[in-house]
Amino acid sequence: MKKLIGIAFIFIFLISIVAVGVSAAEPQQGNIEQGRQLANTRCEACHGPVMLSQAGLFPSLRGQKQAYLYKQLKDFKSGDRADINMQAQAGGLTDEQMRDLTFYYSLLTPINLNTKVK
Repeated sequence: MKKLIGIAFIFIFLISIVAVGVSAAEPQQGNIEQGRQLANTRCEACHGPVMLSQAGLFPSLRGQKQAYLYKQLKDFKSGDRADINMQAQAGGLTDEQMRDLTFYYSLLTPINLNTKVK
């Protein structure tokens, strides 16, 4: 019985550590205007509607959850996710810029990729 209680305690302890780590890694909103400017200068060429409709190779960032986008940028910056173009882009961003950028994209209406963008 003591062994079972000990295992349960360890399990709860580990879960609480993971939960604190996840919530600390999630961004808290951001500056919309700064995010818009970053999107227009750093992301629009590949992730904007025009390139999406022409190439179909780049994911749409519009309407994605902020925490998801933020994690992807952090992973590209750290090298945990590999893509030479995205590693270069994310590598030049501060945490604050990543927060602003991902907050901006999270507020946009997603694009229906099945319709043509004019």
